[in-house]
Amino acid sequence: MVLDWGGEAALRLKGRPTKAEAAVMRLARGVAGKADDLAEARWQIDQLQRKVGQQ
Repeated sequence: MVLDWGGEAALRLKGRPTKAEAAVMRLARGVAGKADDLAEARWQIDQLQRKVGQQ
């Protein structure tokens, strides 16, 4: 059954995202997507928790 709102192409496929989809997701994560190691990721989490605590 092909749907009117985009057909089969609009349905999500199983498996890994395409390179274009991965690039969009990487941009959407912003700075958090650039954490290369555990220490850097923990530092970013600490910074976010401080921001939330200040609000």
